[in-house]
Amino acid sequence: MFVCMTALYSLPKSCSQLANSNCEKGRSPQMNFVYSRIIIKKTNKTMKIQNFKSGYDVTKGSAIAAGEKNDCAVRAIANAFNITYDVAHAFTAEEFKRKARRGTKAMLSTFKKLGSVTFDLFSDTLFPESREFKLKCVNKPINKDYTHKKVAYTVKTFCAKFNKGTFIVLVHKHALCVKDGIVIDNGDMQFTGYRRTVESFVKVS
Repeated sequence: MFVCMTALYSLPKSCSQLANSNCEKGRSPQMNFVYSRIIIKKTNKTMKIQNFKSGYDVTKGSAIAAGEKNDCAVRAIANAFNITYDVAHAFTAEEFKRKARRGTKAMLSTFKKLGSVTFDLFSDTLFPESREFKLKCVNKPINKDYTHKKVAYTVKTFCAKFNKGTFIVLVHKHALCVKDGIVIDNGDMQFTGYRRTVESFVKVS
């Protein structure tokens, strides 16, 4: 059963550039650069995020996920709320009107309208638990570390600033999860995704 605001979501058992380094002369190409809690490691040819986890882990064992694509929002939601892929899949279909194998639209405005949501966690165990999550939506966040002009956050600077808590981060035509400064995203984004501009985000608490 699905209800807006503090809705209960559950499913039955049957139902996831080489970057410009501007390195100082003489610095070893294997040196790690630490930006608060996010770590960028420079190798001979690439740079990659060390504080990284694959967002596809939530899809393991899901028959629904095996036939899906364009489902980054489903995975971001599953990772942010610690729910299964199948529950997140049903949630996006109900609340965001997402169609199978299609992207998810109007994420920020829909989350803002919901305000909060309740999921039935561990429903297939002897100790089921329901939890309400509050949602704080921020559009076009500005990095206030820059005072001479308005500068948007990149994924890298966002993680450095917001290194505590859980966030659904929206970049151009993509959604990912950031949890305690750890980027949870597509595997290739570990190498190319840290410079993406953050367009908006949802704080989950």
